[in-house]
Amino acid sequence: MNLDRPIYWHQGQLLQPHHFQHGDMQASRHAAQLAELAAPYPWGVSAFELDERALASGTFSISRLTARFRDGAFVEYPGNAWLQPRRFKSAEFGARARRMYVGIRALRPGEMNCTVCDDQDAAAVATTRFATLADPEASPDYLSGEAPADMQAMSYVVKLLWDDELEQATHFETLPIAQLELDGDAVRVGATFCPPVLHLGASALLRRIVRDVRDDLLGRAHQLSSAKAALGMANREPELTHWRGFLALTVLNRYGPLLCHYLDTAHVHPWYVWGTLRQLIGELSAFCAQTDMLTMGPDGAAQVGAYHHDEVGAQFSIAAGTITQMLNEITLGPDQVVPLRRVDEFWAGEFPDGFFGSHNRYYLGISSAQDGFDSARLHTSVKLGSPTQLPGIVAHALSGVELIALSTPPAGIPRRAGTEYFRVDTLDDAWCAVMHERGVALFYEGENADGVEDESLSFELLMVRR
Repeated sequence: MNLDRPIYWHQGQLLQPHHFQHGDMQASRHAAQLAELAAPYPWGVSAFELDERALASGTFSISRLTARFRDGAFVEYPGNAWLQPRRFKSAEFGARARRMYVGIRALRPGEMNCTVCDDQDAAAVATTRFATLADPEASPDYLSGEAPADMQAMSYVVKLLWDDELEQATHFETLPIAQLELDGDAVRVGATFCPPVLHLGASALLRRIVRDVRDDLLGRAHQLSSAKAALGMANREPELTHWRGFLALTVLNRYGPLLCHYLDTAHVHPWYVWGTLRQLIGELSAFCAQTDMLTMGPDGAAQVGAYHHDEVGAQFSIAAGTITQMLNEITLGPDQVVPLRRVDEFWAGEFPDGFFGSHNRYYLGISSAQDGFDSARLHTSVKLGSPTQLPGIVAHALSGVELIALSTPPAGIPRRAGTEYFRVDTLDDAWCAVMHERGVALFYEGENADGVEDESLSFELLMVRR
């Protein structure tokens, strides 16, 4: 019977279980239709936690799962589902990674879709879509407060399936949940795999990729802000490079806050984020000679195409790499910039994720809008350290993190008027404290050549990957 057709209720109707089943199915059908109209790809994982200890002992065990399947079934474990862990052996893994899927049996009208079981163990291995226990549960009266009544509630029976078993599981609704790889003798979860998710917050990988793009935009925007200052000088004719930098800055200023907005709650479907990334790439292509707005290269191949829900992790990684390449065509610069803000007598800053690395180089940039910039005087007046150690460094006249003056800007960082750069000695014990606290503080007490404090001074830490 067509579920979109409502039941004709009338006087003298002889009620059968079929009537209530049809009503339940119709309500579920309408909810699924609304979800499909509200947003594309309304299926995927909303929350997922894997038992890492069990994985080390050869058992794939899910601690928490919230997912919506393509047919509209909303599964929550623990909650409305039974799920049995699955054993495996590392010998089953070769050079190829294996994907694990979660699946539920498709509903088959006219056939048995629910098994009545004696206990939970039997329910977890049932071969039907649903399972229920023979002993009913007490359900309270939500309106009149009368005595509870016994009811048998059904739960979904969720199965764990390997990718090579899908051919034989055509009667299952499935979702990829994890990718396992052999690392030496141990089996680990692949860090680059992302299941289809319902929102950005369901995937640490997607959040990291979007956060890195956001941080890159903010850093480049800070670097290009000098073009805005140059255009505002009434006594100087702007150069063409200043106009180019200013136009690029307007693009970064448009998308940086939007990505911040997505990351504030992360409860946004990746399809919308993908559209934003494609639009960003399209606008950046105006500054790149070898790419058009659809990221079609000289060979005619599209680098960033239509959204694919099943391969969202790989797609986001490609888009992030494309954005980085395009930003490098606009201007070479540091990979990340941490501006220091004045807090009482110190300047302070906090580091974003991914700022520290064994192959990274770090620089302190000191800028001033005044003429007669005395970098030598600044070098002796600046002390850098961790937030907890810097007060002691200043009080005992210690040197803090060693800073090495550079005669030219570091490789990959353009020359900026009124800016001097110093390389940070990463082997210094004081810098180790900065990394440990994931925060930095700077102290400066000095005057310019005229004996007046330079209020236009600004400080920033720059990271360049090697």
